[in-house]
Amino acid sequence: MTYGDLKKKLYCDAFLQLCETRDLSSITVTNVIEAAGTARQTFYNHFSDINELIGYIPINFLETYGHPIYFAETVYEAYNYALEHKGFFSQLPRHSGQNNFRDTFLHHMREFLKSEFLRNDLDEQEQMYRTIAIEQTIIGVTDTFLEWCRGQMEWPVDMLVRVQYDTVPAFMQAQQKLPPRLWRAHRDV
Repeated sequence: MTYGDLKKKLYCDAFLQLCETRDLSSITVTNVIEAAGTARQTFYNHFSDINELIGYIPINFLETYGHPIYFAETVYEAYNYALEHKGFFSQLPRHSGQNNFRDTFLHHMREFLKSEFLRNDLDEQEQMYRTIAIEQTIIGVTDTFLEWCRGQMEWPVDMLVRVQYDTVPAFMQAQQKLPPRLWRAHRDV
């Protein structure tokens, strides 16, 4: 882990801890640097503002996990990470304004999935199909995640992962396997 990565982790940990007792919208850069024990400039060397830090937390988890973002195992671990940091994630649905979580996450996922699944060797019809399928997938996944957060994370993680796996396009499913422990997730709720 580089020095910059360690500093970013320090700020993420401080922010997540603050969210356990404070409203996300009331946390300032000053609060984060005090909790992290660093100088203001050090924070700005890594993040342009507090909203960039907010967007960085879930995206960094997904990018540093051992499997691609769209793998069922990664999704399972991401939901469990959200449960571990319920104070932060349960407030995300109310995060609005410039660089809000939803817009940042949709942009990131759109770019990532297009780079993974749109290839030059595909004909025009397949390119269009995949573009639309990626849009529908990322919007559905993101909005379902935010609804789960808004509902205080009551839906079972195994069920959420199974539903997400079952609803992604076949060209994405072909790139992964559903982990055996999720085969048993009940399909009828």
